[in-house]
Amino acid sequence: MHGPGGPLPYDRLLTTTGRIANTGGLGLDAAEVEVDEQGRVRIDERLRTANPRVYAAGDVTGRSAFTHLGGVQGASAATDALLGVRRRIRYDAVPWVTYTDPEVARVGVTSAEGARTLTLDHDRVDRAVADGRTDGFTCLVLDARGRIAGATVVAPRAGETIAHLATAVRLGWTPSRYARTVHPYPTYADGPWHAALTDVYARLAGARRLTGTLLGLRRKVRP
Repeated sequence: MHGPGGPLPYDRLLTTTGRIANTGGLGLDAAEVEVDEQGRVRIDERLRTANPRVYAAGDVTGRSAFTHLGGVQGASAATDALLGVRRRIRYDAVPWVTYTDPEVARVGVTSAEGARTLTLDHDRVDRAVADGRTDGFTCLVLDARGRIAGATVVAPRAGETIAHLATAVRLGWTPSRYARTVHPYPTYADGPWHAALTDVYARLAGARRLTGTLLGLRRKVRP
């Protein structure tokens, strides 16, 4: 194998080819519960199967293979089935974390899907400098209305950093609103905060230029 610095030694190579849901022996046909060609249970937005009295949650639905999402689905299905409380799950705001070194975490849309990005290299994050881990970065993805629609963080403990960004995506925060939140210092959470501030500073600079132009025009037309 080859990496950025040349050949990488290894003993074994692990490849994955996907998983098939182990639903074959559950008698789902008798319960009128439909599955797809990979054995995954078909569900609607309320997690109900083709038999509306039967719910499904977790990996078996094929929506994702995340423990954190499976727990949310299970709680939602239970409250709907037992209490009639319907909670819509926002799949577009579910964070993903790959536990490499450094960790890679993301939420929402990617840079290719957004309208604009704010990227900050971690040589500007004091915690990363102190730890000697400035090889990471933070990327905030904005939609056409300037709201945070996605984010990617590459850093140690990026999984912890992405949690607050998932909230920003779910609530449709702008970078300025995110920047108004006080973050602990020094932490890797400074990456998203500083990335948001770059947009704030750019807007302030634009406002100053516009103000200067208007003042100049006023002086010219003054009698």
